[in-house]
Amino acid sequence: MEQQKVSLKQKFASKKFWTMLLGWITSMATAFGASDNTILQITAVIGGFGLMAVYLLAEASVDKVRANNEGSGQEMDEVHIKYKGDDGNTEADT
Repeated sequence: MEQQKVSLKQKFASKKFWTMLLGWITSMATAFGASDNTILQITAVIGGFGLMAVYLLAEASVDKVRANNEGSGQEMDEVHIKYKGDDGNTEADT
């Protein structure tokens, strides 16, 4: 079975990656005696960066599709964007 290459862009867009990162960092903070308030602040910062990364990558995908269809006369709401979800299956987004 051939392994699929996973780009960093796909990793940063993965909810699983951000959940893992958040869990690991908060676990380490707890292990080293950080206060509840500190752990809450760390969680908020990592969650914010995760949301920002996913949003930027999604917008880049939309911009790419828009640029590819610019000369075709096709309206953006008619374009279907295909992406791979966290489970690796290709899905269509309208």
